[in-house]
Amino acid sequence: MKKKNKNLDFKIFSFMGVFLFFLFFINFSSALAKFETQKSVKLTRIENFLIYQNYEKLKKQNIVPDIEEWNKYRNKWYGFEIKYPNQYEKPKKGKIENKDSQKEAVYEFRKKPEFINQKNDFIGFDLVIYDQSEIKNIQQVDEIKNKENPKNYDCGNFPIYAVSNPNDTKLKVINIDKLNYCFNQNYFFSSSGKKYYYNLIPVAKNQEIQNNINEKKVMFNYPEFEKIAKQINLIKIVRPKPKPKAPKPHGAKKVNGKYVCAKKNDKPSVSKKNPKGHMDMQCCLDPDEVPNPWCTY
Repeated sequence: MKKKNKNLDFKIFSFMGVFLFFLFFINFSSALAKFETQKSVKLTRIENFLIYQNYEKLKKQNIVPDIEEWNKYRNKWYGFEIKYPNQYEKPKKGKIENKDSQKEAVYEFRKKPEFINQKNDFIGFDLVIYDQSEIKNIQQVDEIKNKENPKNYDCGNFPIYAVSNPNDTKLKVINIDKLNYCFNQNYFFSSSGKKYYYNLIPVAKNQEIQNNINEKKVMFNYPEFEKIAKQINLIKIVRPKPKPKAPKPHGAKKVNGKYVCAKKNDKPSVSKKNPKGHMDMQCCLDPDEVPNPWCTY
């Protein structure tokens, strides 16, 4: 009988021990999670404070220059102009190496070598242009194009925030974190006109940093970037007509800048001197002549 009681007592004590351990584990996990949350909040506050302090420090050191002193780049072909710091080199058109890219054009704005700090992650920015007839919306641009969706998450819209700017260019900020399963992590500004998307992308000094760009990193290391983005202005697209390769007509007259036939009552006929298929040089087209692109018929 005593042996049975001992076994029963042992089972009761064992059960109580397991139960108490389970309670302790739950309370410990809850306390640890609470601690981590408080720690994360404190770190976020510290990071935000450091970002603000760093920006104010840079302003005092004149590293973030006055906008009035900035240079202006104008591109009538794509219909935009933008101010950029005079510590930057003259922008140049970049190459689009990826054949599958949806990019129409890329313009590179880079800091002059003497203004590139080894401790700073960013060397300038790109202005990337997309034709709206080629892509349906901003979600299809190369910078954030849908990647593989390993957990079958629904790829809906991501947050896009409007940014006020002096030129009222419908500027928006795109901020996608690394937890997004549908789009690549990135942080950049985008403006849209009637024909194109204009994306302003911060450029890091190496690909590893470029792949992990986020808002805090840009604000802390590249405080003038937002100021630059706000300076974009969309202008009228002006594209000069290409000059014809054909020779200019020599027997025509010029009216309002256009070459026209000099004969009042021209009667088209087949030429007896020139071979069939020769080019019209008088802007008076005959049946056996090829139209001259300089002429207005």
